Amino acid sequence: MVESLRSADPRLLEPMGTFGLSISGVVSAASFAGIGLAFLGAPQLLTRFMAARSEGEIVSGSLLAVMCIIVFDVGAVLTGMAGRVLMPGLTDPETVLPAMSVGLLPALFTGLFLVIVLGAIMSTADSLLLLASSAVVRDVVQPVFRPDLDERRLARYGKATTVVLGLGALGFALTEVRLIFWFVLFAWSGLASAFTPVVLCSLFWDRTTRAGALAGMVTGFLSAVIWVIVFKSDFYGLYEIWPGFLAGFSATIVVSFLTAPPDGAVEEHQAIWSSQG
Repeated sequence: MVESLRSADPRLLEPMGTFGLSISGVVSAASFAGIGLAFLGAPQLLTRFMAARSEGEIVSGSLLAVMCIIVFDVGAVLTGMAGRVLMPGLTDPETVLPAMSVGLLPALFTGLFLVIVLGAIMSTADSLLLLASSAVVRDVVQPVFRPDLDERRLARYGKATTVVLGLGALGFALTEVRLIFWFVLFAWSGLASAFTPVVLCSLFWDRTTRAGALAGMVTGFLSAVIWVIVFKSDFYGLYEIWPGFLAGFSATIVVSFLTAPPDGAVEEHQAIWSSQG
């Protein structure tokens, strides 16, 4: 595999890829490294920590998650490298895993691999759908428009919201050009830019205020979107997660300095950290 890749293009095996050790190569490497920032603030991941039964479970779960991510990422990279050699004429690179499974494995193992991939997709999709519907019902409909609604009607609204969002996403996926990886990266950068600065400041800085958090979320998300539309092509394609994160982080700090935290917030923050040893 390595020799075939080297004969096709030696730069494919270089640390900076086809860009080499240049500004474009460094920016490309930094962009992909920035993907990890979103893990610190993605809502669908934070809810897993909130649902943990104990602090010890969080620690062991974190270690297990890191090991799993390493295995998954190494497998994904090796699959892409092998697919480039074994199936060079593949029209859609995003189908390399099912194409290799069908071409190289017995039908039973092919079915198992595809079910595993589908299970991972469904696990993420249902988490995001439930999170989105809960945000609409609990954070918008109930407190703003209908605070008098009972739990049964709220649940009904949540189910309806989930169906609408799911059908909308399905329609978009079926009609849009197949660039799933880049759409996921764009959505991932929006999550990181909006939530990661606020989560970090809330955890490690007792001066964070509500106004600062709101300013950080809005500024970070809008900065990521504006960067893609206006500036990205002029800055060697720098991944929007970095300017969005830095803008959101700066806005959170600046606005927090200009506003006052609620009474007792600093003492509560310090008490929580002191209890951790």
